[in-house]
Amino acid sequence: MKRDIQIENMLIDALQYFGKPTLITDVNRYIWNKYENDIRMSDEMLYKWQYQLRWAFTNLKKEGICDFNKQGQNSLWLLIKKG
Repeated sequence: MKRDIQIENMLIDALQYFGKPTLITDVNRYIWNKYENDIRMSDEMLYKWQYQLRWAFTNLKKEGICDFNKQGQNSLWLLIKKG
């Protein structure tokens, strides 16, 4: 999948905001609340942003920028270093 730097930056912003391991649903909620207008402005992004967010996480994880912890059945996303 083509890298989406805008989504990666949204993800980094959300993880910086929380500053601790965070549920994916809370990350999604933060991004939607803060960037809803940006997401809605692009029909393509409106329907793909959560899918693209997971790819952004995968790319940033490979670069050592973020990681996840398992807590029971939940995955918690966290920022390791600023991108």
